[in-house]
Amino acid sequence: MSDSKTEEIKRAKEAEELYPSSYDNLLEILENKDLPQWISSSLDELISNQEWQELNNRFHANLAFGTGGMRGRTIGNVITKAEQGGGGR
Repeated sequence: MSDSKTEEIKRAKEAEELYPSSYDNLLEILENKDLPQWISSSLDELISNQEWQELNNRFHANLAFGTGGMRGRTIGNVITKAEQGGGGR
């Protein structure tokens, strides 16, 4: 992830637009070097568009069951181009 994206999510956390738990979980996922391109593209789009509530919905907590991912929902109210199959591959 680029330094500018890191700074954007840090600013959102400091402005209390992004929950501290969402920030921590999002950073952890973005540090994964094996992250599929479509996920990276999707997160880049959400961060660029400052979709903080959507990111909070997806990353506020670890799931206790299921896929074991760090998100509240797999796809939320804001569906990115990569999630639609239209880019980021």
